[in-house]
Amino acid sequence: MATTNIIELVKKNCKLYKGGDTNPYRPEEASKENWAKEYLKFQIWDAEYSVVQKFTWWRQMWEDSHFIPDLSKEERAEEIYKLAIKDKLRKIEREDIDFMQMYFDL
Repeated sequence: MATTNIIELVKKNCKLYKGGDTNPYRPEEASKENWAKEYLKFQIWDAEYSVVQKFTWWRQMWEDSHFIPDLSKEERAEEIYKLAIKDKLRKIEREDIDFMQMYFDL
């Protein structure tokens, strides 16, 4: 399977990124009550954009540190996607907001 085909499999895992180069989420414009959700969406869109646009780099990161042999292409795409999302969620982690749970609730 060509790299472009596995990128299409990665895109199927995306919750928010559907293409384009402009992040549509604006946490700075959200109300105080909606800020955390909008901020999470902004960050997840960014991670999904990154894993699609810089797939080769993310694949190499996964192969270097999390490689699991004998996965199907669909499973490999999902694992690479999850690596990018977990990396982003670790970077935005806060004690007062459970972004991980919010992500699963999206």
